[in-house]
Amino acid sequence: MFQFSRLREVNLASKKEDFRLRPRFKERSSSVELFMNPEWHKAVFYRDPLARFLSGWADKCNPEMKHNSYCMSLFGANYVPFSKAVEKVRSWDKEKLDDHFKSQTSHCGGLDKIIHTFTTIADLDAPDSRGAVRKMLVKFELSDDSFDEIYSNLDGHATGARHKLKEYYGEHPEFISTIVDFFFVDYETFNIVLPDFALDALVSLKDTNDPNKLSDKKLEKLMSIKNDVAANKTLHLDEGLSSVLKFPQASMVVPKKTQV
Repeated sequence: MFQFSRLREVNLASKKEDFRLRPRFKERSSSVELFMNPEWHKAVFYRDPLARFLSGWADKCNPEMKHNSYCMSLFGANYVPFSKAVEKVRSWDKEKLDDHFKSQTSHCGGLDKIIHTFTTIADLDAPDSRGAVRKMLVKFELSDDSFDEIYSNLDGHATGARHKLKEYYGEHPEFISTIVDFFFVDYETFNIVLPDFALDALVSLKDTNDPNKLSDKKLEKLMSIKNDVAANKTLHLDEGLSSVLKFPQASMVVPKKTQV
């Protein structure tokens, strides 16, 4: 029987077999073949980069850790305040980031190239969380035990970043602009709508000389995404499945029906 599975670092865009599939299927079929099979329900879950970056910083640069090699390698110290972390982003090399901070679009060989093949494209930071995902699994008669095994520690890993956006970004439009600009490809790929306060902040920088302000073209694109979502013209194909998993880069493939 096929069970709930999650794909990570799967180069689906180029259809190469240089990836891992967890957990292993009992049938030894090519993972790319399984992905391309129209009988399978394909789902990708994304996060607003503002929340994702805040969550990653809070999780990886915990001030209570005396020796934090991860924070040191990424931000240059065992602990850095949020303002310094955002400042560091401006000098990052996008090609050298790991799963926690590279763009979500870059996974699976480039999700922007294959996003049209997914049946479900859902917001990871929606409040219904595990319940909505579990509902999808039940719909396809998948094992709840498998789901619980893979995602058993969501609560422990959560940082609550979605509820802290205004606290960390609200008075700093340049922070918002820096993160949105760096991860702009994710806003385009997943049609992510910025929170109103964040979009207003970007607009407030438009006619200033701030070196970190967003380009007019990108700002217009964000406004267009907001208007399209309001008009129900988005990529979200599975109504009611707007879910949050605590894996920022998560994408997964599940079968439409149980197979033996």
